[in-house]
Amino acid sequence: MGALDDLQAIYMTMLGKAGESYLLGGEHAFPDNLVDLKRCVVWLRANAARYHGDASFVVASGGSAGGHLAALLALTDDAALRAALQPGFERDATAVQACVTFYAPLDMGKN
Repeated sequence: MGALDDLQAIYMTMLGKAGESYLLGGEHAFPDNLVDLKRCVVWLRANAARYHGDASFVVASGGSAGGHLAALLALTDDAALRAALQPGFERDATAVQACVTFYAPLDMGKN
């Protein structure tokens, strides 16, 4: 199993789901998908040692819609947003230290 397969397995274990990479906007209301990702960051930090990771350095990455979600994750570590975006886990650290997006739709103000 390669590193990418390991990450996919960790993510699936973390979510307790099979066959999904993130909550889809057409099936779930915003910000459910972002809340889901923030829960993933909390889980990753809590389990970093188990997978020989560094809990103090989390990077978000994704392509297309996944890149858009990665950018939202990176840009929403604000105390004023925690009640809405971290319900039930407002005190947990969900900040990421870096974000890499690939062909993500970022300028949502234009047609």
